[in-house]
Amino acid sequence: MTIGTDRRTRLEPVPPFVWPCNLVVAGIADYQFPVPFQRTLEDGSRLFGVVGAIDHLGAEWLKTVLEPHRNLSATIILAVYGGCPTRRGDLNELLELQTQSEGRLQFRLLPMSVHMRTAANFLAVFRKEKSTPPTLAFGPTPNIGLAGVDVAEVNLVFPVEATLFDQLRRWFDLAWCNSAKLTTSTVDIPALVPATGTPEAAAKWASYCALCAEEDNQRQGRAGIDAETGEIRPRRNPDGTADLAPTAMLDLPKLDGLAERISRIVANGRQTTIAYSSAVRPLDAPVSPTTFGQQSEYRDGSIVQRQSFRVSVFDDAELKQLNEFRRGSQTVIEKLGLPLEKGLCWVPNAVVPIVEAEIEAIDEQARQKLKDFIGNNVGDFITSKTEKLKQDLATVYHRLGGKGQVPLPAVNGLINDLTRRIELAIGDRFVAPVTFSEVRFSLSADGGIHAPWAQPAKLSWALARFPRQVATKPKTLAGLQTMQAEILAAMNVADDVFATIPRDRRIENRARSELQLLDRIAAAAISDRDRCEACFMLMGGALPHEIDRFIAEKESDRTRTKNRSNPFTNQVEKSEQDKP
Repeated sequence: MTIGTDRRTRLEPVPPFVWPCNLVVAGIADYQFPVPFQRTLEDGSRLFGVVGAIDHLGAEWLKTVLEPHRNLSATIILAVYGGCPTRRGDLNELLELQTQSEGRLQFRLLPMSVHMRTAANFLAVFRKEKSTPPTLAFGPTPNIGLAGVDVAEVNLVFPVEATLFDQLRRWFDLAWCNSAKLTTSTVDIPALVPATGTPEAAAKWASYCALCAEEDNQRQGRAGIDAETGEIRPRRNPDGTADLAPTAMLDLPKLDGLAERISRIVANGRQTTIAYSSAVRPLDAPVSPTTFGQQSEYRDGSIVQRQSFRVSVFDDAELKQLNEFRRGSQTVIEKLGLPLEKGLCWVPNAVVPIVEAEIEAIDEQARQKLKDFIGNNVGDFITSKTEKLKQDLATVYHRLGGKGQVPLPAVNGLINDLTRRIELAIGDRFVAPVTFSEVRFSLSADGGIHAPWAQPAKLSWALARFPRQVATKPKTLAGLQTMQAEILAAMNVADDVFATIPRDRRIENRARSELQLLDRIAAAAISDRDRCEACFMLMGGALPHEIDRFIAEKESDRTRTKNRSNPFTNQVEKSEQDKP
């Protein structure tokens, strides 16, 4: 959000958002770009959609946005109707753009019935990051809103979930197939204008508008709009009362500023889990106790003794290195993931490619190390280890009281198992992959068995802690190939002021002090929502004494509320007061 020369706030909204927003309608603010979602479109790599009633402004805007962004490919249907503002010159300009793009940009025409005057306008945008969901801009406003947006028109810009997007994709494919190619022939659109009504009809409509305005003017003043939130303060009636806003009458839930902020942050990231089931099996194999003439479990009354044996063709040092590679995903997630619960982490979308690249690098290193150990042929390697393997099995077998030789079928089974494990490790993914999934918080009041602010509190605490921990302990990110500065920039999704501080000697002292403050926030007897707010106060640049005062006030409020609601505590306090 920036301030323009006309002193009005310049908005650059981030999806999801509605346009035009109340601040723009009221003249308090304006958009940074002529089309509010222009930045989202420019950041995309794929674009498709339908634009209705485009004119020279729309054609010029499409050219300005699409032409310089060489990594952006687009297929756009131009919906037209008799009397629409689209002219031959507009279509010629887009045809020239299409020709010069060499297939990167394609347009088609969809003429509508003479009775139709509107089209479903939408643009769907794919982002560069694979983990980011597509964004959909949808609404009734023609010409991408460049000819103005009526206050009665609502346009939505939001990340679209997979099932809805897939249906939209199929719908667009059909519409595209039913559209005409933009050619030198189809640009020749008739320059028609809408028919003018009779003076009598115009007078009747003007009279009706005046009637509605007279009823509206009976209320005092204009509806107020909060310059920060855009919330409405309804006008007063002649009797001095004020009507409730309609959403208040319906008791619809609304997010406060903190809830909206954490919701946007969470939507800009992914929950991560490690898919251990997709990784190769350990390179040491289990040996059944029956191979040594033993039972897997012995019971003596209440005492249970369980036995397990494992065997490997690698020595202890080699096996330790390989096992460290196998847990490479966990190592990466421990460094880059922000914990929500045990075994459950969250990473920003910008960090997802970094996580994937780091895991790929570890996987490649693991396979190379494995090849260094075994050489060019798995069979030859196993053969070279077979004699020692048999000797080790025999040693344990005899130590446990076995007679003769270890059963040959059991030995051959172990050798085959170890061979398969190594072959799979070389040919398949060695390191366990990571699963990324969307997560949403349902942010309502704490109560009952629900704790909706528990994870947001943990996430905000972890977001604040991450850059400060790195500042005090640079080795936190040791072993990763990605530069520390790139990681810190990708992780800063909360606009933490700490990220703007020059990296000098003083930053470490500040980081240590603020880490101690975060520990106080974590230990404070306050609600999870208040804990979340305290973390955002820190990231927003609030001074330590301001945050400590906030904590003290919330702890005091919590104590008073608890005492008022606890009859046992109240009775004890009353008894103490009655004592002489």
